[in-house]
Amino acid sequence: MNKTTVLVVALLVAGTSQAKADGYDWSGVYGGIYGGGAWSNGIEYDEFALFANNPANPYRASVSGNNLSIGGLLGMNKQFSNGFVVGSEFDVGIGSSASGIFGDSFGTNPGTSFKINGGFSGSGRVRLGYSVGKLMPFVTGGVAYTNFSMDELNCANPGCVIGHRTGTGQAFGATIGAGVNYALTDNVILGAEYRYSNYGPTSVTTVLDNATTSALQGKLGNYQFNLQTSEVRATLAFKF
Repeated sequence: MNKTTVLVVALLVAGTSQAKADGYDWSGVYGGIYGGGAWSNGIEYDEFALFANNPANPYRASVSGNNLSIGGLLGMNKQFSNGFVVGSEFDVGIGSSASGIFGDSFGTNPGTSFKINGGFSGSGRVRLGYSVGKLMPFVTGGVAYTNFSMDELNCANPGCVIGHRTGTGQAFGATIGAGVNYALTDNVILGAEYRYSNYGPTSVTTVLDNATTSALQGKLGNYQFNLQTSEVRATLAFKF
């Protein structure tokens, strides 16, 4: 090994050691807030009981919506000597909303329009990141929860029952995402991330009121749907 090679190796080792000495330690507990935009898409609703009574040809709709999302978060990280950072994070906030119009399975009988009002949502996740000084890219995944209410807006289709239907529901599912954190100071951490959540099949029972006939007053309806949401958020956290 010549002197030039020895010198290069020595400089690399010295540079790596200095980088570690000047690096940021991500280990610790942190808490903060988040805000961003959430949207729901590809949601399909099947209504079996109230109008159609025909599972082979249910009313269905694809709906979409978007909304601002805000909430709080609490987490903990552990950084290892090889630069990897393992942690867990929990968050809770206000969910998103969506709306659409019912039609039959062939799309030829549009009628009832409705809205899904988002309630509280939250998640518990593990995170795996890699420290690049004060910058840490990461991936995350875990379980998610949301609750919501359903509200019929109108029913303009001929022969459709004119009334008002409401219901509430909750759903559990899986969530994955990726993002990056930046240590603005020793204690203040900024972040940006994308999250996708899939809550799978969910069933909601609704009650009909203000019906045109007393026989239909209080009649129950059943909705089944697949809820999927995407969210982009910015975070601000304080490391204790």
